[in-house]
Amino acid sequence: MNTKILIAAVKIIPKKLQYRAICKALNLLLAKPLSQSKGKAISISVTDLNKKWFVTIDNNGFTPLIVDKNADIDINVEASIGAVMAAQRKSRLLNAINSEQIKITGAAPYQQEFLEAIKSIEQPKIDGLVQRGYRYLRMKPPVRLNLSTVTLEDVECQKDVDFIRDQAVLLESSNLEQALRLMEIAHKARPEGPFIKGKLFEYRKKLS
Repeated sequence: MNTKILIAAVKIIPKKLQYRAICKALNLLLAKPLSQSKGKAISISVTDLNKKWFVTIDNNGFTPLIVDKNADIDINVEASIGAVMAAQRKSRLLNAINSEQIKITGAAPYQQEFLEAIKSIEQPKIDGLVQRGYRYLRMKPPVRLNLSTVTLEDVECQKDVDFIRDQAVLLESSNLEQALRLMEIAHKARPEGPFIKGKLFEYRKKLS
């Protein structure tokens, strides 16, 4: 996606709705209670948007926080819009954290608890948030996986297997070799799937 379009879209959203969206996203992603970080001040900044939001955690989860400019911040999360957009796969999210493209700093043990919670996010939760985000902005989401280059290593959850399987079926009448390659990946990821096994047998028989 063109990040300039996304930046423009975010900037026209009222601040109150921005806070609501951020808290809703954090509550969706981080279902595990953050007991040590409860009541602490958390700063979230997107550098190229030149925007910063402050939240805290109460009994209902993440909620907006009003702070003065001299207030102590317990946890800082900082990233560019490009780094955030690239982190739509768990593997890329972890890479972004490890390379500090998404930087999480703060006082221990709050920073460590928050970091571990982010690292424990599973792909289906990321998928759910991405879909909601694009729907909210009325934008078309990106293709889940690049079919030309996808390998078994790219499969991170069952939805990935479903996607590869379904794309193979769509290709079976126009590009059987590619359909076979995709179905073989799906089979490796889900070896006991009867539909996948049946299609794999069908494709190999036709190409033999």
